Amino acid sequence: GGARRYYQQALELRENLGDQRGVASVLNNLGRVADILEEFPASREHFIRALETGWGNNAIPVVLDSLLGLAELWLHCGSQAEAVKLLALVVSHAASNQESVARAEYLIASISKEIAGEDFDVLFASGEKLELDQIVAEILSTS
Repeated sequence: GGARRYYQQALELRENLGDQRGVASVLNNLGRVADILEEFPASREHFIRALETGWGNNAIPVVLDSLLGLAELWLHCGSQAEAVKLLALVVSHAASNQESVARAEYLIASISKEIAGEDFDVLFASGEKLELDQIVAEILSTS
């Protein structure tokens, strides 16, 4: 649809300008569009590319936004435990932007109703302890 076309054009423009942070940001948007359309493999590909590009260019807020996108994708694909950990990392990381934190908190509120309280707390606590570089390396190495 229109959103995808718009983001594809924005992606080309950012690539032509050599704006790697912008490229990563647009890839996150393309990942969200694909996720909404339930095109999960394409969504994952966009988020992984965004994660890789953002990480390679030290764009930490963009990296955290990529992790948020992956968490949301994982929720839609049934990987709730892993998603909760990523969401905990996003809300607890100092470099997360306000929009990412708000979205992560919204997702946490909805998923916390589906996972038994104690289990949820354990998952959340382990996510808060994650080191960004380790989780990024882990995700990129399995992609």
